[in-house]
Amino acid sequence: MKIFSIIILLFFVQISFAQNKAISYNRAEILQEGKEQMMMSNYEKAISFFTKITQKEPKNHDILDRIGRCYYHLKNYEKAKEYMQLAILYSKNNSSYYANIAAVYQGLNDNKKAYAYAIKALAIEETPLTLFNASSLANELEKPDESFKLLNNTKLDKSKVNDLNKVYGDAYFLKRNMEKSILHYDRFFFNFQSGNSDKTYDFYSMKRYYYEKLVNNYARNVKENNGNKNYLQDIEDLYVELMQTEQKDKTINRSLPILSTIIARDTLQRAFIKKMLFKTPYLNDRLGEFYVNLYEFDNVVKFYEEKKQELGTEEFMTEKDYTYLTLAYLYSYSENLDKKWEPKIMKLYKENSNELEYLNPVTEHIFEILKAKPETYDFFFSLAEKIQNPDYRDNIKYELTNEYKLIKKQPIGK
Repeated sequence: MKIFSIIILLFFVQISFAQNKAISYNRAEILQEGKEQMMMSNYEKAISFFTKITQKEPKNHDILDRIGRCYYHLKNYEKAKEYMQLAILYSKNNSSYYANIAAVYQGLNDNKKAYAYAIKALAIEETPLTLFNASSLANELEKPDESFKLLNNTKLDKSKVNDLNKVYGDAYFLKRNMEKSILHYDRFFFNFQSGNSDKTYDFYSMKRYYYEKLVNNYARNVKENNGNKNYLQDIEDLYVELMQTEQKDKTINRSLPILSTIIARDTLQRAFIKKMLFKTPYLNDRLGEFYVNLYEFDNVVKFYEEKKQELGTEEFMTEKDYTYLTLAYLYSYSENLDKKWEPKIMKLYKENSNELEYLNPVTEHIFEILKAKPETYDFFFSLAEKIQNPDYRDNIKYELTNEYKLIKKQPIGK
């Protein structure tokens, strides 16, 4: 009886175990839960559900690809690559898998491999997505002719794929055909705003992206673009439009140094840039910065002096304000080395020389002035001695001396 009881007990344990095992693995429910977690961007939870399936189905390419996409969204590109390679291995030619791994290689900053996979995806199946990916990556590799070849040889109706206007715009930009680049981007933005786009873009982020491309090109080719009124008007129109959006701060912060470079290369551009900048909605809050970038140093000094007199205090001044005022003093000093500026520069430098946010840009301009006027060496060396951080101080003194030696090509006593 005891033996029989044990056998019966074991039998029921086995049945219970089998039932629990069946309950713990309901494939349809696990898959559905994984998909839902993925839709809600809960990628780690989604991976845990999909992994349960791959433990039983290690060659299920659909699930492997889903896990790879989850890792991609988590920016774990190495793991994403691992799973997507398995998905490709265990499947017949699937264009979406090749397109997905192309995106992964972009995340790994390997555009050559990304392009190779994008071309493979396009060869398997030509769709708006595979054409866009391949031609876009050709532009990323600065191969606009390859991009044009892919676009012009397609059997797709390009008039129905608005995003290809962006690709054409980038390709013509690389070919320095600004007229056609602007034309295609204008079409892209017009159609995009009308709701015709195959990809999910933030509209004004894209506008800022293109604005920055135009301004950077303008900086590289100042003389060439000087007479192109349509080009300049497009830059101004984009700037004014972006000033009314959440992109306004990024637009100003990223474009001011470039606009300043343009003025430094050709002072005739100041009038256009000043007119554009003065359409900034909250200009008064940043006048010191704007005047510095416009190389109007008298106006920088005037702005801060009037504001201090109006408020009766310097408490409104931030680290950046002190930086702009110091730069104005430095450039005024560099014009004719008038010593009246030296005490003003020394005072500001001494008071703020413990802040890297102040030191770095000011020091950069000090070196620029030193190269143009080596006779400023003694004064700038005395400034460096006021830096409170000993490591930074010794480094700047050393670099100043070396720079001066290179300029003068003779030994220095200091």
